[in-house]
Amino acid sequence: PEPSRAPHYAEIAYHFDHAENNDGARTYYGAAGSHAKDEYSNEDALSYFGRALELADPSDIDIRYQFLCERETVLQWLGDREQQEHDLKQLGDLLVDNPPAERLADLALRRSSFALVTGDYETAEERIKNALTHARSAQDKLIEARIYHRWGRTLWQQGRNIEAHYLLENAMAIAEGASTTSEEYESLLAACYVDLAGVLRQQNRHDEARQYLERAMAAYENLQDEQGVIRCLTLFGVVETDLGYYNESERFILRAIELANKTGWRFAETNILTNMGGTQYELGDFAKASKYLNRAIKLTKETGDLRTRANALDTLGLIAHYTGELDQAVAIYERAIAIQRAINNQRELGYSLTHAGYAAIDLNRLEQAEILLREALLIREKLGAAALSVDTLAGLA
Repeated sequence: PEPSRAPHYAEIAYHFDHAENNDGARTYYGAAGSHAKDEYSNEDALSYFGRALELADPSDIDIRYQFLCERETVLQWLGDREQQEHDLKQLGDLLVDNPPAERLADLALRRSSFALVTGDYETAEERIKNALTHARSAQDKLIEARIYHRWGRTLWQQGRNIEAHYLLENAMAIAEGASTTSEEYESLLAACYVDLAGVLRQQNRHDEARQYLERAMAAYENLQDEQGVIRCLTLFGVVETDLGYYNESERFILRAIELANKTGWRFAETNILTNMGGTQYELGDFAKASKYLNRAIKLTKETGDLRTRANALDTLGLIAHYTGELDQAVAIYERAIAIQRAINNQRELGYSLTHAGYAAIDLNRLEQAEILLREALLIREKLGAAALSVDTLAGLA
C-alpha cells in the first residue's frame, strides 16, 4: 500500500472485505494496523491486526508471523499479559518446522521481555541466552546487540550493576561498529544510553547519568519515538529526586505521565505513578503520595508488573512508618519483601529489609531487626553497593 494513503487504509480494507476480496482486505487491514500502531491508536491496531489474521491463509507463515509480532508489541504496551502470552504461544507454534534462526532469536527475545516485565528474572535470563545462541547461528549483529542490551537491562533492574554495565557497553560496541546506520541501530544505542544512565544513577554517578540521558533524549526526539522520550523523562525525574531538586523532578514526571496517557503505555504509567508517589513522600505530602502509589498498585495487578508493585508497597510502608503506624508498616514491608524474594530482585530487597529492620527497632523487636538488617547488609555487600550499606550498618550499631 502507498504510504500517502495511510489514513485511509482501514477504509480501503473495509471495502475489500465487503467485496469478499480476502487478499486485498488482509493486506490493507495489516497496513491499517501498522499505521494505527505507529499513531498509538492501540485498540484500533488490535482490531485491524485481528481481522488481518482472520483473513490470512493458515499456511502463510510469513504473513501470520508478521501480524502476530506487531500485535504482540501492542499488547506489551497495553499490559494485556494474558493475550500477550497467548500471542507468544501462537508465534512459537508457527516456528515448529525448520524456522530461520533470526526468528527463533526474535521470539526468544520477545519471551525474555515478557518475563522481565512480569518480574521473572531467572526466566528472562534463560530466554536471553537462548536468543543469543540463535542470533550467533544467524550471524545477525543487530539482534545480537539487542540481546546484550536486554541482558544488561535485566541485570541492572536487579542491582547487578557491574555485570549490567559490561553487557550494555558490549551492545553499544556492536551497534557502533555496524557497517550500516539505520533507525534500528540508532534506537538501540538510545536504549543503551538510558539503561547505562540507570546503572550510573544506582552508583550515585548522577552527572554521568544525566549526560547519557541527554544523548538518549536527543536520539529519541530525532526518531520521534515517544516511548523512548517517556523513558528518558521518567529517569530524569528520578535523578532530580535523588539530588533533592523536587520541582525539576515533578516537571519531568508530569511530562512523562502526559505522554504515557497519550500513547496508552500502561506499563510506563505504573512506573511513573510510583515515582510520583516517591517524590511526594520525600516532600512530606503523604496523602498525595499514597494516592499515586495505590493507583500504581492497582495498575500493576492488570499489567503483571511485580517489581513496580513491590516498590510502591515499600514506599507505602515508609509512609505508615513515619506516621506512627508501625504494625501496618511491618505488614506492608512484608508484602514487598515477599514479592522481591519471589522475583529475586536483590537490590530492592536490600532496601525493604533495611526499612523493615528499622520498623522492628522502633517496635523494640531487636532480634528480628538484627536478622533483617544483617540479611540486607549481606545483599548489599554481594552487589558491591557499599554506599547503600551505610543506613543498614547504622541500624545494626
